[in-house]
Amino acid sequence: MKKLTLLLLSIAFSCNIFAQQAAIFNTNDLAVYDAVKSSKDSMYNFTFVYPDGKRGAVIKNGKTATIVNPDGTNTVVSQTGQTTTVTNSDGTHSLWIDNGPTITVVNPNGTHSTIIKNGSSSTIVNPDGTHTTMIDNGQTVVIVNPDGTHSVAVKAAGNTTIVVNPDGSHTVVTTP
Repeated sequence: MKKLTLLLLSIAFSCNIFAQQAAIFNTNDLAVYDAVKSSKDSMYNFTFVYPDGKRGAVIKNGKTATIVNPDGTNTVVSQTGQTTTVTNSDGTHSLWIDNGPTITVVNPNGTHSTIIKNGSSSTIVNPDGTHTTMIDNGQTVVIVNPDGTHSVAVKAAGNTTIVVNPDGSHTVVTTP
């Protein structure tokens, strides 16, 4: 459930899950990867609402997750052993190779990103050298974006989390 919550929180931080922006691997990608890799919650589906009101969905069955984007396109994430493949709606592929504390991401354009996991934090090093850091202390998730802005998610009552975006706007995420 924790990984599912992280997935939802990360989705709330941006308006596109696998945005094709200069092949930068972001916290949404990491959260989806973690959710697919998780042995718990092996089957679920949920919908979410982006800050602009558009809807998306994630459908997970075993080691495969399908992300239904707001424009109706799909992104498929599947895992075999230590390798995870992302098939984007435009047919491009990303490859994630999990080596324990580090994950190497081969982006569709051939560049590489590296994810370094250290306890409750993860740092994503993008091909351009920028970094994104996610810090999870159990109740609060802080994301330090490459531009230095911060997003904060605080677990509220029950299955509800409140996300404060860098611009001060709030998003409420409720898991099923």
